[in-house]
Amino acid sequence: MQALPLPDGVVLLQAVVPPEHQEEVVRILLEGSTVDLDDELDGSKYHDNPFLAFCQLFALRWKRKEEANDPIPSFVDALSQEVHDRLYGEGGIYPKEENGCSEDHLGRPCSCADRTPMLPRSTVLNCVETLAYRANTQRGYHRDAHWMVGLSFGCSVRMGFRRHDDQDSTEVTIPSGGAVLFNGALHQHAVLDIVEGTAPLWWSYPFARVVFLMRYLVPFLYHVVKPSYIVLIC
Repeated sequence: MQALPLPDGVVLLQAVVPPEHQEEVVRILLEGSTVDLDDELDGSKYHDNPFLAFCQLFALRWKRKEEANDPIPSFVDALSQEVHDRLYGEGGIYPKEENGCSEDHLGRPCSCADRTPMLPRSTVLNCVETLAYRANTQRGYHRDAHWMVGLSFGCSVRMGFRRHDDQDSTEVTIPSGGAVLFNGALHQHAVLDIVEGTAPLWWSYPFARVVFLMRYLVPFLYHVVKPSYIVLIC
């Protein structure tokens, strides 16, 4: 994995999953959920509605690290550590501040010379929301909660990021196996295009792109479906 800083705190994570491992990783992540893809993508929810650009496949959160022994929590936990290493480890993209600051500079007193928003060191990814997209579709600029890592597979996605409505956007293309790190509440972000015909040769799913949105989340409403998982309904 290589971390490439983009303007205003957005980070492109290149080659998170190498091409030779992508098919197996996608299979593990999709089969690690409780969702039946044939049922989830059937009917008006997706295939019979040409105006629906994307649909949610599943959303999972595990309660404690010691319970995170299933494939999805194990993968996300390892990725969380790898992301922190690429940001703050030796040779990372964020220099160490003498005053020990490692926060995201949002409403916190800070004497850092560089106020670029940074992922807090305390952030541990513990939630996955999985979305499936059609080819040649868009999603307008919007905000979400929390820092997140969006790991994409399938067709390449072209995304835009900006802090303010009157700010020029930063555009980036993320190929299969790549990811982007950003603050969903701070950065307006948009899906500008799902580029048809750019999926790997092994791709055989009934959607053009799948994205695993990983973040830290404390749900206030949930129900348990299996010991290691909580399915979010909030």
